Amino acid sequence: WLFELDKTKKIDFNQVIYFDGYPETILDFLNTILQNSYEYQQFDSIAITELRLKLIEDYNAKTASQLKN
Repeated sequence: WLFELDKTKKIDFNQVIYFDGYPETILDFLNTILQNSYEYQQFDSIAITELRLKLIEDYNAKTASQLKN
């Protein structure tokens, strides 16, 4: 359903928010989940990986550090 929203609404998958004082995008958050799988056991790592790749390939999603450069 998330990817159907972009047909009716503008979604910025590179929106930067500050979490604990550090800039973060949705891609940074997904990377954190994948890097800390023990802490985020409730998430399906395969689905997170697929979502991450779709955001990168189809929506040109970037990390906050990539946007900075």
